[in-house]
Parts: sequence; structure tokens; C-alpha cells
Amino acid sequence: MHELSVCRGILDAAERALDDFPSSSQVVRIIVRVGAQAHLTRDGLEYYFDLLKLGTNFSDTRLIVEEASRGRCDECTAELSYDELSLICLECGSGSIDLGFASEIEMVAIEVVEEPAQR
Repeated sequence: MHELSVCRGILDAAERALDDFPSSSQVVRIIVRVGAQAHLTRDGLEYYFDLLKLGTNFSDTRLIVEEASRGRCDECTAELSYDELSLICLECGSGSIDLGFASEIEMVAIEVVEEPAQR
């Protein structure tokens, strides 16, 4: 159910972003990046997004969910995929690993198109 409130927030942010475009504009795609520790599922996000967009200006909008897949060593700046991530950097042995985005969700892009004027 956490996905439901997240999707409400995504649609609210997209609605605010549309304020900067002509009224004939339409959001066709929203891309979000989800951290591995955010406790959100792709299926859940897509399900609730599709449910909440019904009957709104976003009824034709597609949600794209990307998974954040990198951490970084604070000492040597080596990038580590979450698959190989541990508390110790595999490159330099440092114990200072920045998971950065592991528990976050980020709106990466909102793709907007302007509909041609009706004649």
C-alpha cells in the first residue's frame, strides 16, 4: 500500500510540472528511479499508477520504473553495483560506502508533448 501514496505524489508532481506548459500539453511518460532499499515494487507502482490515472489528464500517461543500481566508495570513488555491494569497497578496502539512493525514489523525467491546436 506504500506504493499508493507514492503514486499520488508522482501524479501531484506531474500536475504541478504541467503548469509550466501550454494548456494543450499532455504528459506521455513519467520516469522514476527507485532505490533497492526503498521497499517499493515495480508491479505495485505500475498497478496503483494505472488505477489513480483513470479519469484524469494522465489517463494516457505511462509510468516507467528504473531501478537505482549503484553505490559509491567515499575514499576511492569506485562505483559499485548493488549486486556486488558490501560494507567494504572491493577496490580499496575502505568501509566508507555511500549507498546514496538505496532507500529513495526520484522523478527522473516527465515527457510532455503539446497537442496540435484544433481547427
